[in-house]
Amino acid sequence: HPGGRPTKYTIEIAEEICRRLANGESLLGICADKPDHFPERAVIYQWLDQKPEFLDMYKKARAKQADSLLDECARIADDGSQDIKTKIGKNGQEYEYIDH
Repeated sequence: HPGGRPTKYTIEIAEEICRRLANGESLLGICADKPDHFPERAVIYQWLDQKPEFLDMYKKARAKQADSLLDECARIADDGSQDIKTKIGKNGQEYEYIDH
């Protein structure tokens, strides 16, 4: 793929994509990170149709990603440290409000 994105499937690229997905990254972000290293999403979607081993790895990575995102959502929801904000009103005085 001189000068362009790769299109040839390799197990190394497939494993790296799945590892990064499992760690919470988006497919869009992975592909944008190193355009000379990762194929476009459309090519990855073709690989999913063509390579059963990649589809299996991808499904497992997406399940791990969902767990990670759910944990992160719970952490954010439970964290009240940023819920109260301070603002200056029209009269110049500060007041606190809850930022839901």
